[in-house]
Amino acid sequence: MNPLHAARALAGRFLVARGRLRSRRSERVLRSGLARLPLSGDVVFVVAMPQAAHLTYLAVRYCVQNTPWRPVVILNGLAATESQSIRRVLGAQATFIGLPAGVGHPQVIDALVQTQEMPFWCLDHDCLITEPIPELARSPSLREGGVGTAFFSHTDTRLGLRTPETFLMHINSPRLRSLARTYGVNAGVYSWASLPPAAADAICTVGLARGAYPQYYKDYFDTLRALSLLAVAAGCPFSYPRDFGAVCDPFQPVTHVGGTSFLRGEEPCAYHLLGGWFWHCALAAYPDAEIRSAYRLGAAFTQPHFLERLRSAADAPAASVLARLEEIVAGCP
Repeated sequence: MNPLHAARALAGRFLVARGRLRSRRSERVLRSGLARLPLSGDVVFVVAMPQAAHLTYLAVRYCVQNTPWRPVVILNGLAATESQSIRRVLGAQATFIGLPAGVGHPQVIDALVQTQEMPFWCLDHDCLITEPIPELARSPSLREGGVGTAFFSHTDTRLGLRTPETFLMHINSPRLRSLARTYGVNAGVYSWASLPPAAADAICTVGLARGAYPQYYKDYFDTLRALSLLAVAAGCPFSYPRDFGAVCDPFQPVTHVGGTSFLRGEEPCAYHLLGGWFWHCALAAYPDAEIRSAYRLGAAFTQPHFLERLRSAADAPAASVLARLEEIVAGCP
């Protein structure tokens, strides 16, 4: 091998190994922080992502106004300035767990399932509860006897299989943890090849053929998908008291925007373009001028760029959708 190529390959392996070590350290920090939380059934976990402190702020503020929950914000690999800012602007409205490096979404969910002795809520950083609804004032998973309750879901129209989205859900952690131990799986990502044989056999009993996946556009079981199908097989499935739909609909009491974690300004898909446009729009509600300025300067694409491409997208949302999202930002509690 060319010495230069060999050096590059070695450097690449070193960076991958260092990233894994940092992620494992952050997982230990996360589990330690979770273990110190007081036992309570009214906790909601919100994962704050880098370059998205303003979105987390908006989600938590609406959550505090319209639910009885106590937010715990997991600062997932944010820069020091971002972490300091969001701690300052939210203050006593939330408890914070800071992670030195980013941890994958499946690993965060699994850490919650494995450590929480009481059922808990999960809320995405771009999911906004703009009105109170009765289902959020109680613990629906305990009443239904299942492993959890989801308010967003995906249904495979070919098979009729329904699996939960993690945008807004209530997880009966003791029940889900017991199921996970029975089959030797966790809340993470799986392929058919990586599933334990007993788990694969059980999933086949609910109507999914080997080699097929519950989301036709993904060749793997995404976060919680395998466990949710095992719950169906075991007779303790997720329940769906209300489904707010996969497409952003800000006229409902709960809105999931989506497409905000990674700004993809060249995508033709309205989902990502709307997420990028809203990422900029939501900056108006964030009270820290320094972070607002830093985010705008660091963004690869501007709000006018997203808006122009969004309007020309084949699946562009109606103008009323954008107007309503602007109202939601302006009305931030």
